[in-house]
Parts: sequence; C-alpha cells; structure tokens
Amino acid sequence: MIGRKNSSGAAGSSAVNKGTGLKYRYRLIISMLLVAIPLMVILAVILTSLSSNSLKKEAKHGSATLARSVSIGVEEWMSERH
Repeated sequence: MIGRKNSSGAAGSSAVNKGTGLKYRYRLIISMLLVAIPLMVILAVILTSLSSNSLKKEAKHGSATLARSVSIGVEEWMSERH
C-alpha cells in the first residue's frame, strides 16, 4: 500500500532494492576481475622476463668466475709441478 513502511522502516519494495543491490554487486565484482586479472597476467609476464634475464646474467658471470678460479688453480698446480 502507498505510504506503508516495510520492516526496515523505509517506504517501497525491499525486493526491488535487494535485486538492484545484487546486480550492482555482481557488476562491481565482474568489473574488478576484468581489471585485476589482465594486470596480474601482465605483471607475471614482466616479472618472469626480468627474473629470466637476471638469471642469465648471473649464470654468465658465475661461469666466468668459475673459469677464472679453475685457471688459477691449474696455473698454481702447474707451477708447483715444475
């Protein structure tokens, strides 16, 4: 009836307000996911690429350091033998 208040004290149909609220929530959640998921994918690709480059650089540096230490060891061993 017109002018009658529902149990929450507000005039109008609570079913209409509840339906609108649910639609808003679903739209908000979907919008947040549509923004968050591509950002996470982009960040994953960028961070994976950066870590891969860092590992490659460290592997090259480590290999050069290992080669130097081995050559020093061989030179010392050769000098002791002669």
